[in-house]
Amino acid sequence: MKKPYAIRRGKEVWRNHFRYDWWRYLFFVAAAVLLWSLVSTALSKVPPEERVDIYLISDYADTGSMEALVNEMLPDFPELREINFVSIPSADEGDYLNQQKLVVNIAAKQGDIYIGSAEEMTALAEQGLFDPLEETWGDTILSDYIPQDDLTLYLTQTEGSTVPHYYGAPADQFTLFREYYYDSAHKVMGVPYYSVNKETALRIMAWLIEYGDGK
Repeated sequence: MKKPYAIRRGKEVWRNHFRYDWWRYLFFVAAAVLLWSLVSTALSKVPPEERVDIYLISDYADTGSMEALVNEMLPDFPELREINFVSIPSADEGDYLNQQKLVVNIAAKQGDIYIGSAEEMTALAEQGLFDPLEETWGDTILSDYIPQDDLTLYLTQTEGSTVPHYYGAPADQFTLFREYYYDSAHKVMGVPYYSVNKETALRIMAWLIEYGDGK
């Protein structure tokens, strides 16, 4: 004969189980959500060869409002699925936190174009972040917009080289950035050595020169 209290006892066991072991289920749910988030991010992330990330070194830049600018640029670069503007805080000599943020981004080989003050970009070039520009300058589209003599960051010694080279190009005429609260005065731009989209990055720099002065 089936005992009626067997069911009640089973319910009580499960009730106590959930009462005292609820954290285990919360852990498993949280782990599953995190795993799904990581998988979704990996699946939806655009591969490096189909995007260009532009890092703006500044006290402030409203990169969140640059979607309209990106939508204007993308049709001219059909090989790309994304163009991203990313703001990196400027770091003076005593600002170790922001210096660390910049170092972490570079160590992770992030960014296809860096735009920053001549002082900050010089410090990065001295550490070997940028390839020399003038060696292949005549073969790049950017040379149609900037004469070689107008290149910047002419350094006599950098990491791995004691021969003077140009490592940057002027970006101080980008008045287009003003509406995004990014001050382009005295700014310089360069392509890091690890970028997988160097040619496209130079074309984007040329685009910014052609259309970025608001004319």
